[in-house]
Amino acid sequence: MQTESAIAIAVIAAIGLYFYRKPPGGGHSGASEQPTQTTPVGSNMTKAPITKPTRNNDPIMPNTGTGPRGIRNNNPLNIEFNATNQWDGQTGSDGRFAIFTTPFFGIRAAGRLLRNYRVSHGLNTPRGIISRWAPAFENNVSAYLNSVTKRTGFLPDLVLNQGDYPALVAAMILHENGQQPYTMQLIAEAVNAGFN
Repeated sequence: MQTESAIAIAVIAAIGLYFYRKPPGGGHSGASEQPTQTTPVGSNMTKAPITKPTRNNDPIMPNTGTGPRGIRNNNPLNIEFNATNQWDGQTGSDGRFAIFTTPFFGIRAAGRLLRNYRVSHGLNTPRGIISRWAPAFENNVSAYLNSVTKRTGFLPDLVLNQGDYPALVAAMILHENGQQPYTMQLIAEAVNAGFN
């Protein structure tokens, strides 16, 4: 009986490690051609043991110099650095992408960009947003859009409400990095801060 229990525990651990694998970092401000997990956005795979997210007490993910570039930079949507964009919490560039002090500020900047897409460019559907975020000259827009719509359940041409954006951002983070280590509470607070 103990042997069967030990085998069952080993199998469960192996399955957990398989789904927790971190593909190599990369990508740009848009898409990653890396395989991504198919875990729904709201599942337990999106949660991480972190503290209550606020602007001043933001959960700082361990930055060990490994893992996807967006996670290491606290810029999980891979916003390209532009010296004229003086984002709150931005500390510099890694040569191409902005680096933020915490994930909150990186996600907040993405929320602000998505708000600008909506207000200034009329882009308020997953298709419109992804087509601009991950332009076809260096991304597979269809693959990115399919990844996001599959994880959110949104139709490609659904007009999003502000309340839909945290789920969209969580799915984009997962596509960009091959993992989504943040709580939905953190994502919602950061996205809403970007919209306000």
